[in-house]
Amino acid sequence: MTTPTDIANALEARLGRPYWSADGRRLVDENDPGNDCSGWLVVGLRAAGIDPGGSVSSAMASWCFDAGLELDVGTGINTFGALLFWGPNRGLAGFGDSGHIAFSLGDGRILETPSSAGHCSGISPPQRAGSPSGAGLIPGVVYDGAPPTISGGPVAVANDGMLRTGSKGPEVAELQRRLNQAGETLGVDGEFGSATNDAVRRFQGAHGLEVDGVVGPSTWGALTVAQPTVTVPTPSGSNPAWPGRFLVLGLVGDDVRTWQRRMTQRGVALKVDGEYGPLSRDACTAFQTAQHLEVDGVVGPQTWAATWSAP
Repeated sequence: MTTPTDIANALEARLGRPYWSADGRRLVDENDPGNDCSGWLVVGLRAAGIDPGGSVSSAMASWCFDAGLELDVGTGINTFGALLFWGPNRGLAGFGDSGHIAFSLGDGRILETPSSAGHCSGISPPQRAGSPSGAGLIPGVVYDGAPPTISGGPVAVANDGMLRTGSKGPEVAELQRRLNQAGETLGVDGEFGSATNDAVRRFQGAHGLEVDGVVGPSTWGALTVAQPTVTVPTPSGSNPAWPGRFLVLGLVGDDVRTWQRRMTQRGVALKVDGEYGPLSRDACTAFQTAQHLEVDGVVGPQTWAATWSAP
């Protein structure tokens, strides 16, 4: 008999320890900024005696839902041991490059490890990178006192995993960065306000998309295609290579921590906590200005390289 407590203990025991990625092709270390939420969950479930129905978040959402164990999002957040999913169609479809899955602690917090979206490793609020769009109980787990399941129940539009006016978080900041690369001049603040809405609508209109101001897979895909080729400087000596993602407001990870640590070595008063918050953004902006780089408050490959190589 496997309980939510068994799974929570198995997952927590694997924070800070290597585990196989969801595709089974590489051993992921917790210090790897690209480590894999699905792989971590698969290993934890198996350690607790549950054979997961898939190796990626969308497949595990199908596994829960097909078993009649879907919950509405609010119930999932308040159910210890539920799985929470991020992405369109209740998590059944990937959300750009930011699909995610986490384990609900039932008290408004989740247990998670990073995906490419820049989540934390450990306990955090479920809205850290936008509200989850789907939830479900885990097949084969005994839930003592769990609420009745809602099979195929409606999910509020605001929780469908899309970005729209009112959305907040690092996905919005990444959206703003991509829109700027496409010719806009938005502040990369992680808040989807009227200026971002207008920019999204302009982009959608210019690329033959439905002009609704809502950013889903089609708009993300068009933004990805529209991005310019990224030139990544070759690191010199022992300097670390650019981690492969742009550090924008709200991101969390060891790559952020590495950059913060280097900035403190340059004399910047900055807390090395692995969270790219307003102080990190402001430090980045000041550094870019001083080094005559593009000033956007985002740590891309040029800014990353200059952090180590600039005098």
